[in-house]
Amino acid sequence: MGPLKKTWTAPRERFLPLEEEKKKTEQAIKELETLKADTETYVRKLDSQLETLNAEVNRLEGNIRDKEKTIEETAVKLDEAGKVEKKQYEAMKKRIKYMYEKGDSSYLDLLLQSKSMSELLNRAEYISKISEYDRNMLDQYAAVKKTG
Repeated sequence: MGPLKKTWTAPRERFLPLEEEKKKTEQAIKELETLKADTETYVRKLDSQLETLNAEVNRLEGNIRDKEKTIEETAVKLDEAGKVEKKQYEAMKKRIKYMYEKGDSSYLDLLLQSKSMSELLNRAEYISKISEYDRNMLDQYAAVKKTG
């Protein structure tokens, strides 16, 4: 019985280094599987962030298109306002030239030529309306000039 016992123990001692190698390999496999799972989780997280960033880029591109459209519309309005300003300026020049050439005496003459009290009042109202119109035109010109 003694020699038989020795035969069984001898092969077992030969397999011990193989079993240790097997355990190391299994441990390395577990570590690699954990690393693989962590990497897959990280990739999914990056994909999610990429989707979020793509959505943000799309939103910002939409905002850019909206702002470009607004800029174009504003440029058209600015051009129109410039034309209105020029027209009003020319009208104001003509009116000022007329008033300078005729002077305030034309208003006074207009009032003095009245033949009745009602005609005097009508002409005074007319002069008042002209002055109001002139004031409104000057205010409009100033507003257009200010916004332009």
